[in-house]
Amino acid sequence: LAVGVRIDESASMAAFGRLEAAKRAAIAVYEFCRLCGIPVLIYGDTADVSRLEQMSIFAYADFDKPDPRDRFRLMGIRSRSNNRDGLALRLMAERLAAAPQKTKLLIGISDGQPKAMDDYTGHYAILDMQRTIAEYERKGVAFLAAAIGQDKDVIHRIYGNERFLDIANLEELPARLVRIIARYV
Repeated sequence: LAVGVRIDESASMAAFGRLEAAKRAAIAVYEFCRLCGIPVLIYGDTADVSRLEQMSIFAYADFDKPDPRDRFRLMGIRSRSNNRDGLALRLMAERLAAAPQKTKLLIGISDGQPKAMDDYTGHYAILDMQRTIAEYERKGVAFLAAAIGQDKDVIHRIYGNERFLDIANLEELPARLVRIIARYV
């Protein structure tokens, strides 16, 4: 098993304790994977608000370069700007697909639908994400979406029933993710 956790670091994640819940979940997953010897990637991403809206990915923990200080880097997860989910999923899924482990799980934690640049929203963004998921599922990567915000219906439409986690109580997020990962072990 190899695990990836993608955290939406958009500005809206700062509301209602969402970012703190995502941070606690990332720490719980990291510690569980570390204790079980499971390779883990934990990345956050955002797209800035400039005209070019460049994508930024932050590697908090990387299975190619394990570092005892990773747990401290996880405290640097923060809300920033917009989110271009498809590209972030693609980059992480590519890393997982290349990993030698037989089972590869990519969990996304997000509060809303993808929204970046004038044209990366709505149907276009949803289609981009669905194509990414389909492409990397063929390469052996399983996806799960932990929806923690107001756009749960859109996240559900993107990921489908079998890949969707409705997290109504943010306090449950860390334990639910660890239990899900434990089922794969």
